[in-house]
Amino acid sequence: MKKSLVALAVTSLAGAALAQSSVTVYGIVDTGYSNYSNDAANGAKVRQSGLSSSNTITNRLGFRGVEDLGGGMKAKFNLEMGFNGDDGANQIGTNTGNVQSVAANSPGGALVFGRLAFLGLETKYGEVRLGRDIHPGYYNYVVFDPFGAVGAAASLPSVQKIDAFVSTGTQVRFSNGINYFLPSNLGGVYGQLTYAPSEVQSNIAPSAGTPGGNDGAAYGARLGYAAGPLNVAVAYAKVKASVVAPPGFGTAAAIGAVNNRETINIGGSYDLGVAKLWGQLARLEVDNYANRQGNLTNKSGMLGVTVPLGAHLLKASYGQSENSGQNQWETTKLGLGYEFRFSKRTAFYTNFAMTDNDKGGRTGVGVLSTNSGAFQSSQFASGFAQPNGGGMGADSGAVFPNGKSRGFDVGLRHAF
Repeated sequence: MKKSLVALAVTSLAGAALAQSSVTVYGIVDTGYSNYSNDAANGAKVRQSGLSSSNTITNRLGFRGVEDLGGGMKAKFNLEMGFNGDDGANQIGTNTGNVQSVAANSPGGALVFGRLAFLGLETKYGEVRLGRDIHPGYYNYVVFDPFGAVGAAASLPSVQKIDAFVSTGTQVRFSNGINYFLPSNLGGVYGQLTYAPSEVQSNIAPSAGTPGGNDGAAYGARLGYAAGPLNVAVAYAKVKASVVAPPGFGTAAAIGAVNNRETINIGGSYDLGVAKLWGQLARLEVDNYANRQGNLTNKSGMLGVTVPLGAHLLKASYGQSENSGQNQWETTKLGLGYEFRFSKRTAFYTNFAMTDNDKGGRTGVGVLSTNSGAFQSSQFASGFAQPNGGGMGADSGAVFPNGKSRGFDVGLRHAF
């Protein structure tokens, strides 16, 4: 009898504990067909097509948990991985220390939970997260882009921040981070502070593909206001780096060259009901880009609109980007999109985009990734990562200086 009472008591306590916590499995699968065409050397056009992933939102599989500790306090965790929809390969590379050491889509040694991996504690004074999370300097590129910063039509600010300088420090997420988020009861004001220590011994010198002392140290902040139809935010982030990709990948700097990466941006949206307006302004600076004298500064902007028509959604954006300092390029980009939503979770989409380059610019719409022949236009939308090898020769698939690039995605998206 006593054993039965003890077992009943234990079962009741376990039930009470379980009632206060939950774990959610969620994900998104976005797979389609992409076709791109670049103006190449000698007046030729290089075309490439194939199955693609993450054209409207990045594929992911995640596990999210929360436990109510009482008194307004909650423990949280989030583990999230990215993957290609056509071959199942991991989408996130090996920038564990906030310095890119290999191609961002490398299948070898890729992070298991490369998108998110953090443990957090939420109180009435805000939330603290420890681990890998989106850094504050990147949020605006996604939140205020009609195309979500992915696919052929991703806006120029997000393209330049993700891809054009991929040889420098991490562009999207900080590993080893300490993140603080403002509480949600501040009348529409929201914000984030981030610090990520280097985790490299100070006396270690950089070598090929290997960070040295203080490499990967990063910090940033974001402050915004969202109320009614208005949402606006300003953000800043910096990552320290003295070593970038090894020779043969992109435009890597010589070992030991300082390649600190700093970005500041502002974005906003306003919902008119019949349409939603979007806008971004961004500035990026990379020290001693490609180990040449002087810094490279990129300035970019975008205006966009989305128009909901029942189950239909129309999208458009127009952006401009220019470099000063080490490279003086100019690029404009037009993006057009359409979605038909079968339900809240499933949609058909098609996006079209075109870039027009000037002053030697070479930005493309989309290129082939390094992963099993799959297109990954959301991660590699720049002419810096070439579809048929590097360089600007007659046989290269690169966008030739002052050339145009065109492309489209068509596919299906399902969320669960």
